[in-house]
Amino acid sequence: MMVPAVRTTPQFRAARRFTKTPKGILLFILGAIAVVALLDSRTETALASLAVATATAAAVDMAIAWSTRRAVIFPSGGILTGLIVGLVLSPYEPLIVPAATATLAIASKHLFRSRQANVFNPAAFGLVASAILFSSGHS
Repeated sequence: MMVPAVRTTPQFRAARRFTKTPKGILLFILGAIAVVALLDSRTETALASLAVATATAAAVDMAIAWSTRRAVIFPSGGILTGLIVGLVLSPYEPLIVPAATATLAIASKHLFRSRQANVFNPAAFGLVASAILFSSGHS
């Protein structure tokens, strides 16, 4: 008996290609680190801080892409930035701090760039700005 060939959709092929890129691999690694960190933390505040930072960064990235290019994007850079911000900031900061830090990080990504790349690492920029503006703790 012959097994029928599996037909894949363009979206599936694009997702499979993305998982082989450095950004896709880093997204998987940071996601795994976040899961391990959250399992070890035994606190809801760490999950809330990580979720707020990641969701805010993704939403701001999508909003800026829509307002500047009228494009709907998958915010992989925003998710990575949010994960980094959420993992580095202290989980005991008020939730406005990870949200503001993620917003500053994504804004820097779109404001400070050359033709090819960002001038600053967005997550690092946001974390430094957060330390200066909010005296936020990092862990």
